[in-house]
Amino acid sequence: KVAASTLKTINKKGISAVLKEAEAKGFVVK
Repeated sequence: KVAASTLKTINKKGISAVLKEAEAKGFVVK
């Protein structure tokens, strides 16, 4: 499940930047 605010952030930053940020915060990205 992805929060709407997260989707907005993805749109602003670009998906790759958000994925890197998510990994840094400890989310598992695959």
